[in-house]
Amino acid sequence: MSHQDKEKLLCPECSNTLILHSGEFVCSNCGLVVSKQYLAPVFKINQENPSTSQYKHYVALGKRMHIVDGMGSYIDFQRTPFFFDGQGTPLPSDKQALYRKLKFRYSLRLRIDKKESDYRALKSLNHVTSMLQISDSIRDRAAYIYQKAVKKIDKKISNHIVLVAACLFFAIREYKELAPVTIQEVTQSFKKLGHRINVKKVIRTALELRSLFIQKHPKIRKSEEYLHRIISDVVSSPIIESRLKERDLGTEDYRNLLTQKSYSILTKLDSINRGGRNPYIFAVSTVYCADRMISKKIAKKPILTQKILAKITKVAEYSIRDHYTSILKPMILVR
Repeated sequence: MSHQDKEKLLCPECSNTLILHSGEFVCSNCGLVVSKQYLAPVFKINQENPSTSQYKHYVALGKRMHIVDGMGSYIDFQRTPFFFDGQGTPLPSDKQALYRKLKFRYSLRLRIDKKESDYRALKSLNHVTSMLQISDSIRDRAAYIYQKAVKKIDKKISNHIVLVAACLFFAIREYKELAPVTIQEVTQSFKKLGHRINVKKVIRTALELRSLFIQKHPKIRKSEEYLHRIISDVVSSPIIESRLKERDLGTEDYRNLLTQKSYSILTKLDSINRGGRNPYIFAVSTVYCADRMISKKIAKKPILTQKILAKITKVAEYSIRDHYTSILKPMILVR
C-alpha cells in the first residue's frame, strides 16, 4: 500500500485508523464517519442452516431466484410506463398504448422463453408465500432449491407445481419456528390457485429430492415450533379478548402466562411420551392444558374451551379432547 493510500485510511480529526463498517469508513477512536464505501452486494445462502453466517455457495449478482429472468434488453428501461422519442418529445397517446403493449409482450416472452413451466411454478410459489405470509428469505430459499432440483433431475419432471411445493416444504422445515406453517396449509394454498396437489404427492416428491442435496433431510417438526403462532392467534381472537375482560386479566399478562406454562409442559414430555402425534395438534392441546393449569392457579374460570380453541386453530375438537385426556390431563391431576 502506498503512503498516499495509508493517509486516506487515517481520521482527519484524531489521525487514528479508519475501519469499514456497514459500507462507511468510520474512525475507530472518535467514531467520525469520513466517507461511504459502496460494496458490491453478494447474495449468500447456507445449505444446511440459512440463519448462520457460514455459507457454502453463492447466487450470481442480480439473479432473482423467485422470478424467471431473461437475458437481453428491454424497450426503454425495465419498468418505464411513459415513452419518448429520440429528441425527448413524449409520444402521442396512441403510440404510448402501442409501445406499452409491445413492451409487455416482448418482456414477458423474453423472460419465460423455453422456461414456461418454471415461470408458472415460481409464480405460484410467490402467490402461496404471500397467502401464507411467509418471509421473502424463505421464499428465495425455496426458489433456490427448486432451481437446483430442476438442474439435477435428469428425467423429465412430471409436475413442476408439486416439485416447487416440495421445495417450499424443505425451506419451511429449515427455518423451524420462523415458519410455523404446516404442509397441509401449503397444499391448501396451492389448491386455492387451482392446482391439483395433495399432501402425499408433496411428501413423496420431497423424499425423492433428499438424494439431490448435501444437507440432511429436515427433522420432524416439534410442537414447540408452533406455540408462538397458536398463542398469537388465541390472544388476538375477539372472543378471547372479551373473556379476558370478564375475568379482569390483561392480554399481555395472559399471553406470557400461557407461553411459559405451555413450554413448561412440553419440556416434561419427550418424543416417546408424545407418541408420534401430529406436532401442531399436540401444540394446540398443550395450550388448552396450559390454560386449565393457569385457571387453577389463579382460581378463575378457564379462558379457553375445546370448542373455542378448535374454531380458532382449525383443529378438530375431538382431537384436542383426545390429546388432553390421554396424555396431558394427568399432569394437572398430579399438580
